[in-house]
Amino acid sequence: MNLLKLLGTWLIFLSQLLQVSGLTSVQNTSNDSTSLLPITDAPTARTLTYALLSQRTIALEQIYTDIPAILINISSIFMPDYNSNSSIAEFALSNILAGGVDGFLIDLEYDTTNKTWRIYNQNSVITFKLVLSAINSFVFTNSASIAKLRFFQILLNVVNKDDIKIDGDILSQLENDILNVITETKIFTQTNLKSYTGWPTLEQLLFYLYTQVSFQFVNVVTNTSNNIFGSGYLNFIDAETQNYTCPLVNEANSDIITYENFYNPTLNTFNGAIYCGYKVIISSSYEKLNETLQLLNVSLVWGWGLNQPTSVDLSYGEYNGFSGSYGGSSLYGCGSLNISQSSTYDGDKDVNVNENLWWTVANCYDSKLCLCKNPDVKDSWAISTTPSNYFSLRSDSESNSVDHGCPENTYFTVPKSPIELLSLYKYLETLKNDTLINIIEENGVWIELNSVSLSSCWVVGDYRTTCPYAQFVNTRNFVKMVTPLVVTGGCLLIVGFLLKLKKLPVQNENRQWKRYTKEFGLKSDPDGVPY
Repeated sequence: MNLLKLLGTWLIFLSQLLQVSGLTSVQNTSNDSTSLLPITDAPTARTLTYALLSQRTIALEQIYTDIPAILINISSIFMPDYNSNSSIAEFALSNILAGGVDGFLIDLEYDTTNKTWRIYNQNSVITFKLVLSAINSFVFTNSASIAKLRFFQILLNVVNKDDIKIDGDILSQLENDILNVITETKIFTQTNLKSYTGWPTLEQLLFYLYTQVSFQFVNVVTNTSNNIFGSGYLNFIDAETQNYTCPLVNEANSDIITYENFYNPTLNTFNGAIYCGYKVIISSSYEKLNETLQLLNVSLVWGWGLNQPTSVDLSYGEYNGFSGSYGGSSLYGCGSLNISQSSTYDGDKDVNVNENLWWTVANCYDSKLCLCKNPDVKDSWAISTTPSNYFSLRSDSESNSVDHGCPENTYFTVPKSPIELLSLYKYLETLKNDTLINIIEENGVWIELNSVSLSSCWVVGDYRTTCPYAQFVNTRNFVKMVTPLVVTGGCLLIVGFLLKLKKLPVQNENRQWKRYTKEFGLKSDPDGVPY
């Protein structure tokens, strides 16, 4: 019995290894809805994945309210009469999450006849459970992938809240619907929030609390559900009817997240809100799905330039080296800030900063000026006056910064969010008539961002800073290492199990010989003198 249990455990483990290693795949059915082809056929963009991972690393120590996020309304993806099978729909949602979207806005309604929650204006295929399953599948399928470990926001808008009484029973039913699909330990709760002063950092959410998703009402005020935040924790701005301030000013230690919802976004209005510090939502109609995907493609990356960072294989846990040996003359692993003077910032909040200011990968041995800032003073940007290579710069060292021409009390730095990049852009615009801006435009300036310690891992710091993910062994490499051992061990277990079922002739003869010997001994007279 113990052998059977061990064999069963091994088979389960082997199947999991094959799934993680990518040796198994999901077969798509042929009756795919053509409306979802741009999503289901979307190729995996390694450069995009790499850019998003490095941006997440930069923002790890930022409070979550200050971190950019792009959400999409479920109704922007599926037409009301969507009639393909649910597996294709779930695959499309998973692909959207894999592409970098940070969550969904779901229009819900409570069916008073059937006493159930359902997605508004959708048929029986696109269910609330299906959306939750896609989220849960993505979270757990990629739980071992550092590049895909992210935090998601799910906003719930109850469209018929004025027609029903949202009491404890109805809320409990919604909460149960969520917990039946999403593992509770992965949900960021009100209890978690109360243990911090305001929202925690992204690092605390992912690597200390091990949470990856939060649920929040858009229009329901409640504190009775621990797993669903009420609308009191959210500011919801309609971009079509409401004006918004730029930049967004979040109060210190605030527990309120501000979203801006777009029904007809353009590149400038959408990205303008991102650089102003807002989390943004796409709620355009499903007929504009192609436009929505194109907008996502150019809006997810807020720091890197086009097709940047140019780099290497995403294989954490192993050292890949660089294009040249350390100490040589070519080491492309350091971040450079570049600027274009082709356009002028006139105070309009709808500015796509990334068209004018971006990061690129540069040779660490190049001689450049560096970006400086006082970490305790907002918008206190400066450019050093003495060029140097990247290896001469030090993080958190005022004396080193001064040696390279940074003003007093400023340090080597990098913009850590879109709103900081907008602030830097405004500062650089003040240098328009300065010869310094020509130097910056021609050569770029060093920023506190490099991949020296590990070529596939960008870190905030000087060249001595180690990769924060180096402690994690790459899943695929681990699978390649242990799979032969597991297969061999499994084969031995199977052989042992078969031997238990079918005895070999030698074993059978030995047992018969022992039985004959025992019977002969019982029948024989004892030797010696009887008592």
